[in-house]
Amino acid sequence: NLPHFTSHIKNLLRKHPLANHKKQQILLDLLLTKRGLTVSYDEIASALWPNSDDWSLYALTKEIQRLRDKIKKCDINSPLIHAHRKLGYSIS
Repeated sequence: NLPHFTSHIKNLLRKHPLANHKKQQILLDLLLTKRGLTVSYDEIASALWPNSDDWSLYALTKEIQRLRDKIKKCDINSPLIHAHRKLGYSIS
C-alpha cells in the first residue's frame, strides 16, 4: 500500500530532529512520488533549485547523502535510495 508506506516514512522523518531541512523534504517527496523509477539529475536539480540552471552534481550528491543519513538515523531500513550512474536516483 504505497500511500500508507509513503505517509509512514514521512511521519518518521518529521519526528527526527533534522526534520526542518526543506531540500531533503523536497527530495524525499520527489523520490517517493516516482518510487521505483529513476529520477534524473536534471529533474532532481530542478526540484531542489527551481530558479537556477547553475547546479553541480557534487551539491546534488551531498543532498542525497544528507537524506540517506537522516533515514539511517531514524532506523528506517527501507526505503533505500539507489544511485543510477550517469542517470539519477531512485527509491525502493
